[in-house]
Amino acid sequence: MREMRLAVKALAILGSVVVGLFVLLEPALADNQYDWGVNPALTGEYPGTLVEVHQGSDGVGPLWYRTGHVSAPCCPEIALVQWDDSSQYDIGMNPAVAMGGGFVVEVHQGSNGVGPLWYRVGSFVIFPGANHPVLWWSASHQYDFGAFPAVAVSGTRVVEVHQATSGAGSLWYRTGQIQSANGVLAIAWNNSINYDTGAHPAVSLFPDPDPSGGTTTVAEVHQAGDGVGPLLYLGGTVHDYYSFPQGYISWAGPTNRNYTCGVSANGQYDIGMRPAIAITAYGVGGPQPSHTLAELHQFADGVGSLP
Repeated sequence: MREMRLAVKALAILGSVVVGLFVLLEPALADNQYDWGVNPALTGEYPGTLVEVHQGSDGVGPLWYRTGHVSAPCCPEIALVQWDDSSQYDIGMNPAVAMGGGFVVEVHQGSNGVGPLWYRVGSFVIFPGANHPVLWWSASHQYDFGAFPAVAVSGTRVVEVHQATSGAGSLWYRTGQIQSANGVLAIAWNNSINYDTGAHPAVSLFPDPDPSGGTTTVAEVHQAGDGVGPLLYLGGTVHDYYSFPQGYISWAGPTNRNYTCGVSANGQYDIGMRPAIAITAYGVGGPQPSHTLAELHQFADGVGSLP
């Protein structure tokens, strides 16, 4: 069994980490071991709540989650993450997680390679006698077939992306809305749609305080092929649930998707592999909130620098 040390440096935006967390944790980049496992993913929400998921071993096996909270008792220079105990929540591999509006959505593969994709929704509840909220998961449900899923959440709105093949090939997205029936959380999914080709997609949503009432900005990045190579960016708009088709994404085309600084006309912004992205709100509350993007990726195959 190959085990990897999971460190707080995993705050490499493998989920939707808000700007406030970047500011708070930027001076505190020393490794601090918090668990054992492989393929960690992380998400966070203001004012510092974190949810981390990972595999307990290589391949299909136990999936574990852990909640935490960022604290800075006197100054940002000594910001710490106070982790709760880890708990197994499912069986699978390649988990991804996102948080928004108090909801947590997790997706993962159910088998090695292309196969069933599963999701579950969670929310934080306070039980009698407890001194802090506890993450309570609903049951898992299959929602698609594919590999390497990624997910983003804004309020009750959800966007998921994945590969259809084990290697570079068609990329698909699926939008949905978190709903509650008799206290049970689930996602009402729309049909999946092919939007590009490539590998290892990642996605993030603009943290709209009321996404149920209109459109939401989405940002996506992925490899153009297998291994180290061009990294591509797509921006778009998730339309409301009264549109047709319901909840569709209008992606910026190849000729006009270079509105983001540093992105070429064909969408390429760098060279590397395994990208991750977060889109955050800057100036929320004003008449025209702006979007701030943060992206990370590997520079080479295997252990190496992280640009």
